[in-house]
Amino acid sequence: MSTTVRPTSVVKQDEKFATPAEDLGRRFERLERRRRLADQVSENLILGIASGRLPPGERLVEADIANDLGISRIPLREALSVLESQGIIIADAHHRRRVVSFDNIRVLQVCTTRLTLERQAVREAARTYRRDPTRIAALDAVIERMKVTVDEGAEPLRVNQNDVDYHTEIYAATDNPCLLTLWETLSRHVAIVFALETFERIDPVQNLQQHQRLRDMLLDSDDAALDAEIEDHIMKYMNEAT
Repeated sequence: MSTTVRPTSVVKQDEKFATPAEDLGRRFERLERRRRLADQVSENLILGIASGRLPPGERLVEADIANDLGISRIPLREALSVLESQGIIIADAHHRRRVVSFDNIRVLQVCTTRLTLERQAVREAARTYRRDPTRIAALDAVIERMKVTVDEGAEPLRVNQNDVDYHTEIYAATDNPCLLTLWETLSRHVAIVFALETFERIDPVQNLQQHQRLRDMLLDSDDAALDAEIEDHIMKYMNEAT
């Protein structure tokens, strides 16, 4: 049986993966009534999985989670159904849901799928940035946040969230709703992969430099160079984990 825990305080949107050491025993963030509850529940569950507070195989007991979050089971069930459809949780024949295992095979699948998708995304985003260089400002804003996290020595989960935000901006710049929709699902898997304990060894300074380099290449490099860069950018994570 899951242990009932007290929810933590609301965090800022750009710090939703920042987890203070004293809060590591708590699984969920307090929900904001102004936002759609099912979306917030999904984010909370992803945060719990990414931070390790909901480990692989953990049974997700509706009554306990609903009590922790102070909500009814209706938005919770909607969130669980979405995460199940995205392959982040699984249900058995008795509808008991558990967190999937992000083992080496799953990490490989996430990374190779992401590589295929992101090769197309960087090509389309590059065309947008070259046609209208002002569009790069949104990506630059994320890079500035990444610099702050490096300077402050922020916790890995916050660094990882900035990483996801960076790539989300690239997908947004494609102006391709199909790519963006696919990324919105895959990005939840990527966030969990980023947060695996293995990746805490990645040098945040080198990681920032690589993102800055990719940003510059999006403005002036050909497709072949972008392909090579994005492969190196993504597959290093797979090599660290497997």
